[in-house]
Amino acid sequence: MKLIFEIRDLKFATPATATRAGILYISEERQWQNMTTAWATRYLPEYAKAAKWKDEKVPMDTVIALFDKYCPDTIFELKKSYQHLTPLATMNWVTSLVNILHGG
Repeated sequence: MKLIFEIRDLKFATPATATRAGILYISEERQWQNMTTAWATRYLPEYAKAAKWKDEKVPMDTVIALFDKYCPDTIFELKKSYQHLTPLATMNWVTSLVNILHGG
């Protein structure tokens, strides 16, 4: 028998529950940066090659730097200044941005 536990947070879970259920804690604070870096590493060298960049790493480094420069302030402003009908995690906002950039 296998069970899947879907929980929003570990606020009410005891350590015994977490270990028995095999729950992994992934901090949302840095999760979006890991995702954008993985996306840039996976797809931008392919773009650079097709665009015939001399150094295929330049577009990847540039896009990662732009994410690091603009996303934290934008995320802060979204959380501070806007009221959302449906609560969304930071990861959802950044995933939508990546999907727009990727064209999918």
